[in-house]
Amino acid sequence: MTPPEQDHGAEGSFGDTTIHGAVHCGRCGYSLRTLPYVYKCPECGQEYNARSLKMKGIFLADQADWPMGILFLLACVVAAAVLFYGAFSPPDIWRLLGGVILAVFCVVDTPRQWKALRRYLAARAIIRRIDRDES
Repeated sequence: MTPPEQDHGAEGSFGDTTIHGAVHCGRCGYSLRTLPYVYKCPECGQEYNARSLKMKGIFLADQADWPMGILFLLACVVAAAVLFYGAFSPPDIWRLLGGVILAVFCVVDTPRQWKALRRYLAARAIIRRIDRDES
């Protein structure tokens, strides 16, 4: 990585090589204000790029939105359970087939939704740290 004093990116070409806005590390939430646009977080060591077109390793507020796919996944689990229950009293092959299709969807989609939930919880932890540090 280039040293901070030699970094002349898009913003640096105008003579300004440091961050002035409220930008935080994507891993720990440390404020990167007054640091170079491309460097390492002094708190956790994660590399970041705060240039407007990159934004790599930077905390973005949209990561803190509740993952709505989890609610859809839960609705599919309930629907699959209802279809399975209805498929056996009296026997109905179409309800069984619908329950199997929904159950397969739930199994396939669960890892993606779990990852979204972990990303949401990590973002909430960063927000709590930012709020604590600013007060």
